[in-house]
Amino acid sequence: MSSSHHEYVVSNLPLGVRFYQSDVTTSGYVPFHWHNSIEVLLVLNGELTVTMNRKTTSITNNEFIIISSGVIHDVRNTPNQALVLQIPLQILDPYVAKPEEILFDMSRPISTKLKKQIIAQLLKINQAVYEKPDGYLFDAEIALTEFLKLIVLNLGEEGKNVFSNVGSNLKNLLVYIDSHYREEISIQQMARQSGYNASYLSRLFKKNMGITLTEYIYEIRLSRFYDDLLETDKPINELMDRHGLTNRRTSREQFKKMYGILPHEVRKNRSR
Repeated sequence: MSSSHHEYVVSNLPLGVRFYQSDVTTSGYVPFHWHNSIEVLLVLNGELTVTMNRKTTSITNNEFIIISSGVIHDVRNTPNQALVLQIPLQILDPYVAKPEEILFDMSRPISTKLKKQIIAQLLKINQAVYEKPDGYLFDAEIALTEFLKLIVLNLGEEGKNVFSNVGSNLKNLLVYIDSHYREEISIQQMARQSGYNASYLSRLFKKNMGITLTEYIYEIRLSRFYDDLLETDKPINELMDRHGLTNRRTSREQFKKMYGILPHEVRKNRSR
């Protein structure tokens, strides 16, 4: 699953939000990115693992996570089905003074009652959108409004999600890595690009992202390589070269660690 780093949400409903069911049949990894919207993921089956704000959270059947606007995060997945709701900030304008500053704290305890209420509204939206009974947009909007009320009042913290120079520089660095990951880029090169010295940049990235720069570049290379294994018939060694994976043995070991399977097994399974 590849992804651009800054994702702009295009609504697919007259309500102004984007809502869909995601059906993914393979394991995958979406590298660090961010949205200009609030994103909600509800797993119907399978597992998603999200890393953001230096914390990794795994969600499985009937569990959800809310990702605040502008927050850098990555996603790992097993084969899964999930509901995805992306809410542009202007949807909250009538209800919240500064929706861009709301931070949804998923580390706080959520009561079973609240969890059931939130999930129920997402399922109501899903039922309305996919069954399309008469007046379904009324039903979907009622459920969406109730959903927003529940998460803003119970999980949102106003004034917490504020713009920072560090966050902006890290986002610029992610874009740079995405453009140059095939090359032999050094930490010194990335430091010059970011305006930091190399040792400080390494510490900053590890502190904020939870992994080292070297680990992240390898994950980018492996994820793009994995996508091409699934989507093309080009030879495995050619694809490794294309994505900067010059050490074959290490690449295969890291690939097995990341996906639980070797590259040639991915190809074999795809052809069945």
